[in-house]
Amino acid sequence: MVYTEPTAVGKKQAQPAPSVTPPQAPPPPQETRLIASLRSHQLNVTIYCDQPSEDLIQSIRVHGVLEPILITLDNRIVSGHRRVAAAANAGLEVVPVRVVRSTDPLEIEELVIHCNRYRQKTNEQLAKEAQQLLRIERTRAKRRQATGGQGNLGGKP
Repeated sequence: MVYTEPTAVGKKQAQPAPSVTPPQAPPPPQETRLIASLRSHQLNVTIYCDQPSEDLIQSIRVHGVLEPILITLDNRIVSGHRRVAAAANAGLEVVPVRVVRSTDPLEIEELVIHCNRYRQKTNEQLAKEAQQLLRIERTRAKRRQATGGQGNLGGKP
């Protein structure tokens, strides 16, 4: 883009557009939690119940926890159970976290499953996920019926 600026004699002369860098929002502050204050979500234990690999423990020992742990307001782990266990095994006391602001148990349970969408799973884990997602949707359907169909169809209560 080019703008013109008046010259001393009243003629306009083409000038390059000034470089404008839009202001950027500062990154959100990094939250942390003591590993000892975090609790596993029961649904993770029910479906996955696995431990971190030695490779993950060694990586965290060298690089730290690179991806924050997703937790609820009451410090229940939604995503990152293996990273937390690996961090504890690596000798860390504190891990970075992101807090899910939802207090709806069904939404949080669904997040536990969807946060594990791309991991490799056994057939048993896939079946357990399907069972839990069906249970969640049935519970939501009952809520919608109880409110005369006025419930949210977007997947949240």
